[in-house]
Amino acid sequence: IAYIRFHGYGNKIWFDYDFHEEEIRRWAQSIKKIIPQVEKIGIYFNNHFSGYAVKNSLMLMKELSVQPRNSPSRVNLLEIKKKSGEFPKGQMDLDKFM
Repeated sequence: IAYIRFHGYGNKIWFDYDFHEEEIRRWAQSIKKIIPQVEKIGIYFNNHFSGYAVKNSLMLMKELSVQPRNSPSRVNLLEIKKKSGEFPKGQMDLDKFM
């Protein structure tokens, strides 16, 4: 099992780091070397402050030729939370306002 966690680096806050295409390409090359050596691999982007985690994970998936389970354009997080009945503390269902 392999686990890779992306934060970022440099002087900027790590959780607000946007990986550039070349950085993603280099990581993809390294990951491709690891894949045959492990049974499972987990990759987690923790650079979420400005939404870079989603962007960068999709970039990496493209480089690794991995298809998302759901098309990102079809995922509606509010609907998922609404169906599950789970909302973060202080967040309310929008239906209460309509």
